[in-house]
Amino acid sequence: MASILNSLHVIDGGLASELEYRGARISGPLWSAHVLEDQPEILLAVHRAYIEAGAQVIATCSYQVSRMGYVEFGLAPEQADAALLKSVELARQAAAEFPGKRVLVAASLGPYGAALHNGAEYTGDYTCSHDDLVRFHRERI
Repeated sequence: MASILNSLHVIDGGLASELEYRGARISGPLWSAHVLEDQPEILLAVHRAYIEAGAQVIATCSYQVSRMGYVEFGLAPEQADAALLKSVELARQAAAEFPGKRVLVAASLGPYGAALHNGAEYTGDYTCSHDDLVRFHRERI
């Protein structure tokens, strides 16, 4: 596996933009994570299209998935865990449909600021401790 990671790879394109272009509903605080439950067939179609176009790496649809973000909107933390796993499963499913191609799956994990829903992911202006950041990312990974 080390040799495949030591070379250049073509990664997929803007996942959310392509989902929206294909009619997926990505508005709301969980952005494209809504697609995991509501329209997974569109997500699979996007993954397939990127692989057909030559992508060697496809990103999961999980940038906005976090326990903190899900709880804020009345969902159980376990739903975030399940959504993250489902995003990996769907990407792997799409990759498996191309047995002649070696396709890596990359987990898309947004920053802490993305879960705050206030634009802090662009500024890094967080009001939390280092330990809070470690805990936030550890539970996802």
